[in-house]
Formats: sequence, C-alpha cells, structure tokens
Amino acid sequence: MTQTFPILFVLVFVAAAFLCFPAHSLPFLSNLPMEIPTISAYSGKSGDIDIKRDPYGFYVEADFGYNTIYGPQPEPEPNPMPYGSGKMMISLSNSETTATSTCLNFSDYNYTGYNWAYNMWETTISYPNFLAPSLAGYSFIYLDRKYWGITRTKVFLTKLNACQTGANASLIGSDRDGVLGLGSDKTQDNFWVSKNFSVYIKPDLSAGKLLFMNNTSNYTASLEPVHKLTADVNWRLLSPSGSIGIKNYSAAFENRNVIFDIHSDAIGLPSDLFTLFLSYFVQIPGISCSSDLYKPDCNTTGSAQDLPDITLSVNSTQIKIPSIVYAAPNDTNSSFFKLNLKATSPDLSGFSYVTPAFKDSIILDAHFMSNYFTVFGFATGSNVITLYPAATDNKGDNPDDPTRWMIIIGAAVVIFLVIISCCVKRKIAATKLTANIVKEEPYAYNYTSYNQRINPS
Repeated sequence: MTQTFPILFVLVFVAAAFLCFPAHSLPFLSNLPMEIPTISAYSGKSGDIDIKRDPYGFYVEADFGYNTIYGPQPEPEPNPMPYGSGKMMISLSNSETTATSTCLNFSDYNYTGYNWAYNMWETTISYPNFLAPSLAGYSFIYLDRKYWGITRTKVFLTKLNACQTGANASLIGSDRDGVLGLGSDKTQDNFWVSKNFSVYIKPDLSAGKLLFMNNTSNYTASLEPVHKLTADVNWRLLSPSGSIGIKNYSAAFENRNVIFDIHSDAIGLPSDLFTLFLSYFVQIPGISCSSDLYKPDCNTTGSAQDLPDITLSVNSTQIKIPSIVYAAPNDTNSSFFKLNLKATSPDLSGFSYVTPAFKDSIILDAHFMSNYFTVFGFATGSNVITLYPAATDNKGDNPDDPTRWMIIIGAAVVIFLVIISCCVKRKIAATKLTANIVKEEPYAYNYTSYNQRINPS
C-alpha cells in the first residue's frame, strides 16, 4: 500500500483531464500505439518488495526471466516469454543464489522453469539450515526489474535430494523455488540502483518489506540509529571475543560470528554457549526453566514482559535484546513463557540443526529483526549494518487504517475539485470570448470576412 497516494492521484488527474479536454489534445495519449505490449508484473516495482509468509515461513516472489545472452537455450522457443514467478527464500549470510523446483522433498531434477543456459562445475552451497549440492550455470532471475536481478552472476542449481533429509529435516525450505543470496561477494552487479538495502519485519511476524531504498521514516520509531556494526561481504559480524549476558551474569565467547536470518524461528546459540547462558539465566531470582535445548519452557514470579534485557556484546558494541524479543508469554498466564532461544549444532536435528559452516554462528532471527529495522550497506573495505528501532505499529503499512484512508480520499477529492474548478473557469472564459465575437460580427463567419476584418486595406 505504500504506492497508494501516487496511484490514486494519477487516476484522479487522468479522469479529470478526460472530462476537461478532448482525448486527442492530451499529449500523453496522442502518441500511444494502438496496442500496449504486456510486461512482467514485477517490472513496475520501485524497490519496495513484499516479504510474505505462509505456513512454511517467509519468502519473496521472483520472476524467472528468459535467457537471451548466455549461449544456446535448452529448447529454443519461437516466442520467448518470461517463465513465471516463484517463491524464494532470502539469505542474509550468503552471496550464492540457488534454484530448485522444491527444496525439502523434491523428487525431480527439474530446472526448466529457470531456462538454464549451460553448466559449469559442481559445488556445494552451505546455507545455515541445509547443504545444497549444486551445479553452477547461468539463468535470469529478477526480484525487481529496476533494482535487483541476476543477469551476469552465476546461479546454482540444487541437485536431486539436495536439501534436508532424515533426522535433519525441518519445514525450512519446503515449498520454495530456491534461495536468493543478498551478500555482496562478487554479486554487486545484481544491485542495479542502490548498493544498500533494508529489511523490515512486522511486530506480529506476519509479513515484512525488503527495500532497495532509504525509507526509514515509514518503518522506524526514530531516525537515529542505535547501532552501526562492521560486517564482512556476507553480512556476518566477526567477533574474536564477546559475550551474551543478562543482569550481572555474562557468558563469554571467542571466535564466533553473528548472522541475520529471517528464516530462523528462534535466536540461535552454539550449543555450548546456549547451555552456559541458560545456567546463568535461571540464576536470576524468581526465574526457572526446563533444560530443553529448543525453546525451553520458563516461568517467573513476575511478568514475562518485565524481564530484563539480554545484552549481546559484539566487538565492544552492546546490542540490547528486550523481553518482547526473547520471551513469548503464555496466552492465559503471563508468568509462563517460552524462551525464544535454541541451541544449534550440526549434531542436533530439526530446527536446531545448522550446517558445519555455521556451527560457530550466533543467529539473530525474525523476532530480533522485528525489533530493529536493519539497513545493510556496502562500503569499501568492510560492509556496515545499521540498526534502527523499528516502528511498533506497522507505521505506514496498514491498508485497513481508517484515518489513512480518510486522508487519501480527502486529498483525492480536493485535487479533483481543483481540476474541475479550473476546467469550469476555462469553459466560462471560452463562452464569453465566443459571445464577444458573435456580438462584434453577427454575419456568417467565414475565411473571407475574417481576413477583411484583420486586414481592412
């Protein structure tokens, strides 16, 4: 709904213009062709991408374009058209983009939807939650026809039985057509206008935005950032030393890294760090928790909403994680809550499983990112991640807000009335001019009499 204002104003202007002027006199219509070619649904986006959610998690829709550059087609077609769209995960910790027919349980080695050009070599892509044995090649995938698309960099096709299987299986990746890597390692050509992007997740985790523009006014509670963090090319915060603590208790760590992952269902800590932190957490007076490694059940003598902040120290930056992020209260009793933390390891299964490449990663999940509007910025030498306090009321993004619609409709009516008023004045002036002409020359008004009147000689 962020584009409602300009769209509505244009419609009002066009409607008023048709009422006031002959169609052939309108400059924006006089040169139009009789037939307007069909364009992709994604070509009109303006760097504002919806992050959607279904029972399997978050995704964005991408357009699988027709390949007209990189070599021969698998099956040349006489009338090349885009191959449609698909649901893609986004990776904030990888630069590689992988394409599949489905990720978790696919049984066909089917990539025709991506119009694969040719293959190069085999490799294995490590995402946080699954390994993707892949075949490198080229294809066109567009997230936004103006701001982001793959036309020059490699796309990796995941092979048969690639993703999670057996004890490591979870819903992550199910019913998806691949993963878009938003890292900057050799993929800066994918960012066509701005080298920066930002992620907004709604407080209720129902949806979000992927923005290739500076739009902090709509999605932040303050224009002042709370943290600026130095990151590598794949947006990982490398931390030789740090800690995670609460109150006077602190669990130190060495040689860890921090990643952002909207597909993680909880804040992930390497299993040894999780166990140490949990042992400190239950030492806070009035708090007790189960020993589960995945979202332990806890209770407090007070209210879960009043729990103190967790502090994550990364490279001397103290990142606050409030209770609204890490504690999910029971619906009927606010003293009981789920701790929104999980142990992660290649030796664990389900949602606690991580690939070996991410065994030392602290994972900041969608709950965390709903609390912070996150801007990912390219910079020479090292990238920068900037955290702003996120809007808590879906500011600027509620299509059902009656006040918002009253403003929109009111503004449209005012513009319409102003245009009509100008048109009426124009017609009145034209009528008076005609009356004066008739009064001055009551006889038949032809070319000869006109020339005689302006050239009396």
